[in-house]
Amino acid sequence: MKTLLTTALSLLVSGSALASVDVRFSGSCAAGDFDAQGGDIEYFNLDLDLLEGTGNEKKECVITTTIPQRRGFFINVSQFLAQGAAEMDGNGLVSLFVNHRFNNQNAPGARDIARNSRNMTVSQTAIGVSICNEKVVLRTKLTATAKDAFFIQDKATSNNVKYRFAYIPCN
Repeated sequence: MKTLLTTALSLLVSGSALASVDVRFSGSCAAGDFDAQGGDIEYFNLDLDLLEGTGNEKKECVITTTIPQRRGFFINVSQFLAQGAAEMDGNGLVSLFVNHRFNNQNAPGARDIARNSRNMTVSQTAIGVSICNEKVVLRTKLTATAKDAFFIQDKATSNNVKYRFAYIPCN
């Protein structure tokens, strides 16, 4: 009985976190999923793996995330992280590019390029800050490209795509 109550309580807590953030996926990640806990939003099942290994491959994923307003607060989106792994023999090339729109304004993007097998990371801070009492709509476009190489993002469980945000009281 205690286990059942604990499970029900954890589902209620995680369900309320999920209800507060709305996420929509399109492109290669149309079947994507997410988890929102506190000030972290983590994205899964993005279908960004490039597994042919020959020629040119490309996948794009668009994630639209809405963080609701709280009266008397602004929203600071302070971090973004995207990880993957490049695997190649010879003269391959892998690129992971991310760009953002923060409340319909372009925010700086970032890219990681690999010419040899290694872990790839696109990490950014200071994505944007909302106006007091305003929600945040983030449009994130992830583009993975490979030329005569492999890119692994979903198949490796240690790879992440996530945002960190915080509600800060207005002055």
